[in-house]
Amino acid sequence: MKRQIHLTFIFLMFLLPVIQAQETTVPTFECIGIYWSPEGGSVDKDVLVKFRKAGTTEWHHGLNMKYNPIDPDYDGGDYRGSIVNLTPGTKYEIRLQLEGTDREITYIEKTWPEEFPVKKTYHPGNRSKQLTITESGTPEGYVVFDGQGDTIDVAGIDDACIHVRANYVIIRNYVLKNGKKYGVFLDDTLHDVVIERCDISNWGEIVEGGFGFQQAAVQSTPYTTYDSLKFNTEIKRIIVQRNRIHNPRGDANSWAEPNPAIGGDRHPFGPQAVMFLNSAGNHVIRYNEIWSDADHMYNDIIGYARHDMRRGFPGPDSDIYGNFLANCWDEPIEADGGGRNVRIWGNYMDDFFAGISAAENNLGPLYVWENVSARSYSPPGSKYWEYGMFFKVEYREDGYKYLFHNTILQPDGKGAGGVPTVLDSNGELFNMITRNNIFYVRDDTQYSIAVRKESKNNDFDYDLCNKPHPAEPHGLDGKPVFAPHTGFNRKTMTGNYSLSPESKGYDAGVVIPNFRETYKGKAPDMGASEAGGAVFEYGVNAYKNK
Repeated sequence: MKRQIHLTFIFLMFLLPVIQAQETTVPTFECIGIYWSPEGGSVDKDVLVKFRKAGTTEWHHGLNMKYNPIDPDYDGGDYRGSIVNLTPGTKYEIRLQLEGTDREITYIEKTWPEEFPVKKTYHPGNRSKQLTITESGTPEGYVVFDGQGDTIDVAGIDDACIHVRANYVIIRNYVLKNGKKYGVFLDDTLHDVVIERCDISNWGEIVEGGFGFQQAAVQSTPYTTYDSLKFNTEIKRIIVQRNRIHNPRGDANSWAEPNPAIGGDRHPFGPQAVMFLNSAGNHVIRYNEIWSDADHMYNDIIGYARHDMRRGFPGPDSDIYGNFLANCWDEPIEADGGGRNVRIWGNYMDDFFAGISAAENNLGPLYVWENVSARSYSPPGSKYWEYGMFFKVEYREDGYKYLFHNTILQPDGKGAGGVPTVLDSNGELFNMITRNNIFYVRDDTQYSIAVRKESKNNDFDYDLCNKPHPAEPHGLDGKPVFAPHTGFNRKTMTGNYSLSPESKGYDAGVVIPNFRETYKGKAPDMGASEAGGAVFEYGVNAYKNK
């Protein structure tokens, strides 16, 4: 009898993490991820979402959560989703109800505050050697390393300008130059590290053929570990915000250039800005300005994952927003793999091949909204095409993907293709929902949204497409006409992409609960901007007066 009780106890201990993960919430500054597994859940029943600030009476509707059966290799709930556009440092009451039943659950969760408590502050000053951080703070008080504008220049000798080996740490106000491999390197078991208001440049090794190695300004887990099949790491809650990251030492190869470092393949390979390998997630990468020049191009800018991994990049419950991203031969944002409660919004992307990648989004949901893309380019003789798609998917696509209010621009006719279409490419799509997008693709693109009979379980509607998908009941066929003086301003790091009143798509969208509910006129405009609404802000000074 004692042996039986003992074994039962051990069995329950193994189950406990799974049980906890099925009913939980995970916050960031402006979003909350939600997980619930109610009895009786099924594909024909959504979970209805309502939320309100604690202490108030008015409920707001969130987006319904769709059913996703639990995978035996995955510790999340049958229903998962996100509440977005929240206020930092605020407590919320969240009420979920299984559609058509009286089954309910209520959560109380608080978003992250903008300011972190400080235990101790160091001012190490200018340095010519790597700064190694080993002193951890606590949730009640972070240890701050404030450069106050000072420089750490390791002259290509030390692997990184800063090596972090501690938790609850803030690194700010440094100029970081000439790391042999990285700007900031983080041990892959860390959590709760903030990197903010730094200027990072000239990092990375040069390899065979003269190209740069796959190393990043901010990175955990060396690329060589990736090759040795150590795929999962425990790094989590890393915040990379309001940094200028630019001009790595090396250059990535384009799709037209064979790279001897990877056996002559023409897949881009080289420096990146932020890389976390299949991490535990809950990261925030926001309000950064990341760019380079034609001789020092990035491979991807933000990314680092295997397509077939449950975690992928950036890992679950993570946000990427408000960034200016330019000058890469592949994707500015590579959100490949699991995609579980990953949110990507309000980014401006220029001079890239494909815009946002969600290859093998095998868990979801992934939310992509209010992003804007400009020029897409790949040299003549490229492995695939001379421009790429705005949104890329491939391989298995079990996870739901939501695309709302995104805008593809066509500066001089040199913008991106569609979802996921270019020229004669017309991929398969699964579990995708689109609303209120402007998918203004190049004239030689086959469709704005891919059309294949193998595609299934999609819901396309209320999009403005110049190469329309035939299945949109309220979709519009045509090119957008933007209002005068609109576009992206590199000097002020702002963007306004409002439609002119005579344009198709003006007052022609639909309200999307929690994503775009306020508007001027008869209905929301399609695309990223609402005519007469606020301009978008990007980079290090974005929304400081919010």
